[in-house]
Amino acid sequence: GSIIRRAWTLDGLDGDGFLLEGSFSPSGNWLIVGSFTSVALDFDVDSTAFEVGGGYVWPQAQNFDVFATATFISASVDTNFGDADETGFGLTAGVRSRFTDNFEGRGEIKYADVGASDTLIRLSGDYYFTDQFVAGISVDVGGDADTFYVGGRWIFGSRKAK
Repeated sequence: GSIIRRAWTLDGLDGDGFLLEGSFSPSGNWLIVGSFTSVALDFDVDSTAFEVGGGYVWPQAQNFDVFATATFISASVDTNFGDADETGFGLTAGVRSRFTDNFEGRGEIKYADVGASDTLIRLSGDYYFTDQFVAGISVDVGGDADTFYVGGRWIFGSRKAK
């Protein structure tokens, strides 16, 4: 799982919050994924989102994987002028490579349809201090929100690109 501090820019609003996410491989290359995001933006705008779903990892070569996920998304926005709750779905496709024993990089294209559709690109890099503790950064660009993540991850089992 990951606990990541996140800085947001959403349609001219700035803010920060956190992302808690995790994945589990119950069998072979299948994945169960989930996340919870909570963000406090300017002008007392608060946003939360819960995402759960599944996916698959296709090992392509030594230390290089292709992956895809599909998720159900529930999101809410709370303001002084009213609240909104929406549900929808998300699709992600990406690649992951372990460039060295200690560095892993990822590139993803994410599509979400929650009230309105949005597509973004995520670029990430992680440094493995040990086989269990990882720190990294990610940047999401495109769509309604540009997001910068800095965080750490604890790995239960193995998540290295195969």
